[in-house]
Amino acid sequence: MSRKIKKFNKLSKLPLALLSFVLMAFFLASCMDSGKAPDTEKAEEETVVYMGRSLPVSKLSDETLEWLEWFNQMPEEAQLAINYVPYDISSLINEGSGSPEALETTDAP
Repeated sequence: MSRKIKKFNKLSKLPLALLSFVLMAFFLASCMDSGKAPDTEKAEEETVVYMGRSLPVSKLSDETLEWLEWFNQMPEEAQLAINYVPYDISSLINEGSGSPEALETTDAP
């Protein structure tokens, strides 16, 4: 009778081992990606800053990016004195608001 118990114990461990192997295989398969970037990297699109707002580089023209580089090198007082905003930037900022007043600036003190 003790032999039957030992055989039963060996057989009962087989499904557990098989289950753990299958789970490990699914885990490894989910960790390995087929060359695609993870979702977190997709969310981290390259951005530039204009007046404290992050704007996606992909939606700005080369001229606007050059203007932003020049603009961001200026002291804050000089930035506030500029009354020009490239169309790319104003359209991105006003995109979600639905009103052109969203980008209005005040005169520098």
